[in-house]
Amino acid sequence: MKNFVGYTAEPPTTVVEHNPIPDVLQVAAAWGTALGAVGVIAAVATFWFQWFKTRQEREERTAQAHTERQRHEAQIKALSQAEDDRLAAQARRIVPAIFSGNIVSNTLWNLRIDNYSTDVVSKMNIDIIISDRNGNIFPYGYRLANRAGLAETMISLFAPAFSQVVDALGVRFNQYIEAIRTATLSLVDPNDPEQIATITAKFNAEFEHANLQLNEQTSATLQAQVNHAIQTQLTDEWRTILAPGQFTAMAIETTSPEYVPHLEIQFEDASGYRWKRTDTEGPKRIHESDPLR
Repeated sequence: MKNFVGYTAEPPTTVVEHNPIPDVLQVAAAWGTALGAVGVIAAVATFWFQWFKTRQEREERTAQAHTERQRHEAQIKALSQAEDDRLAAQARRIVPAIFSGNIVSNTLWNLRIDNYSTDVVSKMNIDIIISDRNGNIFPYGYRLANRAGLAETMISLFAPAFSQVVDALGVRFNQYIEAIRTATLSLVDPNDPEQIATITAKFNAEFEHANLQLNEQTSATLQAQVNHAIQTQLTDEWRTILAPGQFTAMAIETTSPEYVPHLEIQFEDASGYRWKRTDTEGPKRIHESDPLR
């Protein structure tokens, strides 16, 4: 607006608006807003702290569970290995053996399987394998030996050696008897011929009888033992069960002096595991035990 001459414009008046909210309330509201923001921040921080702590605890529990599982698996593995070692040790005590009977014949062989373990083995399956020196297999290269004839042959072979043993034993026995007789007579009055004669006669009668019984009984016992061992302990069929300390034996004759027998056996141990071994190789487990056993 333009000023006209003679007219003086009045200065504009300032209108002051009054805030209806007191300053104190405004300050309180500002602090409230600030504290609310701080509370939200604190709540968020608390949430993240609890979440991180819970996550760390979960990770620690997971790591601890993994460690415990590894320790448990290691213990189970160690126990399983120990049991496997025990079973293998027992299986190694099922021992096949082959003995040449060349003292009787260059085609005679004694085959034997011993159970030196502390457990029963069962379901035994035994194969006799005949081969030559080059390893060629001959399925029909043997026959069972005549046990009666073998017993007679063995007795005839042992008789001379046994006679020498009995004769030597008799000499030692007579020396022992003479020493006892001398010691006994030393207790008798040397001036009493009648007493000396009586003691001497009685002594000779008693020990001559003992000497006769020794020779006859020992000879008879030897023959009985040889016959029993050959005719009853040798078998025409293998046993299928062997208790601890038992054995099964067979005598065979190969159809050629160049042939050599071998044994291949399979058996089941007391835990139900099945094993296979030969007279030249150790046992191998070929079948696990039945879980329903």
